[in-house]
Amino acid sequence: MLSHWMIKLLNVVFVFSLGTVTLWLLYRSVASDKVRRSSPSKRAELFIRVLRNNTPFLNFPFNKSHYLIGRGAECDILLKGMGIPLTIGELSLRDDDCIFRNLQEHAVRINDEPIEKEVRKIVPGDEIIVYNYAIKILQENSFNESMRSDRQRLQKGKE
Repeated sequence: MLSHWMIKLLNVVFVFSLGTVTLWLLYRSVASDKVRRSSPSKRAELFIRVLRNNTPFLNFPFNKSHYLIGRGAECDILLKGMGIPLTIGELSLRDDDCIFRNLQEHAVRINDEPIEKEVRKIVPGDEIIVYNYAIKILQENSFNESMRSDRQRLQKGKE
């Protein structure tokens, strides 16, 4: 059986170790935040815009290092429809360049140009066409303009 003083000593050791771990995690989060803020300041904020049959389907910021595209549950950009493969391709950000890696032999075009199973550099404004979906990488100002035009189109449709 542990004495009263041994229990107090164990409690102090536990609280000290918990505090140390908390401080270390806080330091790591602040340090990684500084790195994250300093590196993308040179490039504009990127967004991913997905259209289905020329209608807005998904819009979100490009804030992960890579996105898997397809119909499968593991995909980040989920496309619906018959005949769409489980994984079609992968969008990734490497050294401030956006890269698209095609995982299928067919069914993918970039700016209406068919591409084989290959890796391509994508610049903002390029359009990746997969079946009836169009995936665009846009900079913040272009993204905001397209969102504004969508809102105007929806308001005209309601009138």
